[in-house]
Amino acid sequence: MFLFYVHPGLFSISYHITQYAQPQNRNTILAKVVGGYIQTVYKQLRNPKIKVSMKISLVVRSYYKDRKKLEDGLLTTYKMFINPKKYPLTVILDNESQEDHEMGDDLVKNFEEISVIYENPPNDTSILHGTAFPKTKYARPGYDRQQWSTFYFDRYFPDSDIIGVIDSDIQFFGYLTDFCIFNQKGQIKVPAMPGHFYGNDQYATNMKTELEYMYPNRMPMFFWKNTLRNVRSYISKIFNTNNFDKAFSKFSRKSYSQFNIIYTYAKVTESNLYEVVVFDNPLSFKISVAANYAKDSEVQAGCCLIHSINCNGVNHTFMNNVVLRYDFTLTSWLDNEDLVKKYLDSVRTEMSYLPYSIRMQMKNACGQRKY
Repeated sequence: MFLFYVHPGLFSISYHITQYAQPQNRNTILAKVVGGYIQTVYKQLRNPKIKVSMKISLVVRSYYKDRKKLEDGLLTTYKMFINPKKYPLTVILDNESQEDHEMGDDLVKNFEEISVIYENPPNDTSILHGTAFPKTKYARPGYDRQQWSTFYFDRYFPDSDIIGVIDSDIQFFGYLTDFCIFNQKGQIKVPAMPGHFYGNDQYATNMKTELEYMYPNRMPMFFWKNTLRNVRSYISKIFNTNNFDKAFSKFSRKSYSQFNIIYTYAKVTESNLYEVVVFDNPLSFKISVAANYAKDSEVQAGCCLIHSINCNGVNHTFMNNVVLRYDFTLTSWLDNEDLVKKYLDSVRTEMSYLPYSIRMQMKNACGQRKY
């Protein structure tokens, strides 16, 4: 049985299917039921007047040494472009660190839109080797902890359906809407490019890793919440254990990407829930709203595109393409002004249901930013 999108009604339906349907037909029936339900919810989501039981949470894993870039970049631009009611942001910090607690206290005082969670370390901290990326700034146990933590984000958001993961060094430059997240079938759109840059992704999944999900450098990275639980269970079975941390300890000794591992699993086993969008596919697209190390010029272009402010010196083509490109490759939908218009239509629709005060707060935040 495979059931990834949790809803009380679906539990009842899935139970009756598994009890009374012919064994050879169960998976097919379940896939149609789950897929159909998601499409129905997505159609409702596209109408902001309809309230549905769909919640999307944004989350960033950080620690006290990331404070300056977190505050100056991510949190400042979050106020410019993100509806905090629809996409609430949670910062996860180290529970055992006094510095992290001091930082967390300040964050909730200075950025009332966010919440903070303190996470305990793994029961066995020896699984955090810090050896996966030798001779780089990532060669430290703390980086392993960040990636380990990602696999468990579902346990912090029991009421959420979807989790959007962002790095602490990102900046937003676009307004996040459903159009950026879902296709017309209600599947989550996942940016990708051909290639394989992290050796142990295949070892972790026991699957071919022909696509790279990290290098497009576009965030948030969205997952159906239950995908995280499912991938932990799947990987644990591969390594003949019922303890995911033991499996993590094995595959994390050499280069790996938690995002590649999760999406590789999802592409194969949950393909009805995700659409992989490769940069050279002219039949698809993925709108970008944030990136690691996004330049201030991109933020300024986004402010001009979304809020019609700070437009001095902004090139029209650059402004449009800021939401159409991947970092290391040219997408097939670059320079597509019709696509930008569709995106802006979705922005206007969703923003029209925001209180005027929130819209002005976003615009003013753009206006106050120094570029």
